[in-house]
Amino acid sequence: MQFAWKYTGVRVQDLPFAIRFYRDGLGMRVRFRFKIKETGGTIVELVSGDGKHFLELNHYPPGTEHATPYEPGEALDHLCFHVKGGRLEEAIAHLEAHGGTLRIPPFKEGRCLLAYVDSPDGHTIELDEHLGATKRASAKAKAKASSTPRDARKKKA
Repeated sequence: MQFAWKYTGVRVQDLPFAIRFYRDGLGMRVRFRFKIKETGGTIVELVSGDGKHFLELNHYPPGTEHATPYEPGEALDHLCFHVKGGRLEEAIAHLEAHGGTLRIPPFKEGRCLLAYVDSPDGHTIELDEHLGATKRASAKAKAKASSTPRDARKKKA
């Protein structure tokens, strides 16, 4: 199993102001924005001008579970890693074996299965497993395997 860096998520208190800062000030583009039913918050994903780096702005309205006070500089919400070549449950067990502690058990969000694990220093790590990715890969493999040499000769002719 491998892990691939995906993005950094930071908490913001004023979402429109933060969007203007990162978009107009730093030249990032908004990729998408949506409400998260499970947390009551809103996320906005931004991409750098070169398209290589992603930043997720997390806004939790007052009265929601994750709208806890924090001091400036303490707003790192989480780091996200995509689970490659393994299952989410295996990734959780792997990190727990290395000192991590499960914070939020696995739950489905759209086409992803997510879980949150705290590092030994208390930093929250989001683990992300794309659902259906293995189905697409196995469908491609089956399609490739079903192409016999005879079929290949017909295509050349």
